Amino acid sequence: RLFSVSRGELWKSQAVNTVRRSAETTAATEDGNNWATAIIVGNADAAINEMYDFLDSNWVAKENGLWSYLRNYEDGTVANTFINQTNEFSGNQSTGNFLAGSEFDATLYLPTANGGCVRVTPGTLSRIGDVFAGDNVAGAVRCVASDSTQAWFFVDDSLFRLKNGVLHSATAPTISSK
Repeated sequence: RLFSVSRGELWKSQAVNTVRRSAETTAATEDGNNWATAIIVGNADAAINEMYDFLDSNWVAKENGLWSYLRNYEDGTVANTFINQTNEFSGNQSTGNFLAGSEFDATLYLPTANGGCVRVTPGTLSRIGDVFAGDNVAGAVRCVASDSTQAWFFVDDSLFRLKNGVLHSATAPTISSK
């Protein structure tokens, strides 16, 4: 099972394509016993790989797509559903899609199974292979981590950091035996 907290609500994956959110008021009062009705996310032929809290919403990363939670429709009526934001991945199903991602600077970076990376910003989703082209950067994006000032990309066996919109090569510190 996977868990995430979004908008103060605890979410859990329950089955291959099912998630539930806490029926408690906030995750802080959650005791793990009260869950809202299950919400279906896509088809049962693709498992949930990860869940992310991003853009004040819960995002579910599946083998065949990235799904965002829609709380309400534009007219204000309750939606309580997930929308696939990456239909192009329906034919590229893999257990490695969208794993080990991270949010940095209002952007969610998610490695894909084919070695690429997807960048999600408010209102856009794009592949970012061009960020890794040039500057002797080549290879598959394995995972992304971040802190408040930079994002770290592990590309094959090399480490790169994105700071102020520029990708830099990072070298591991030398450990002295002295």
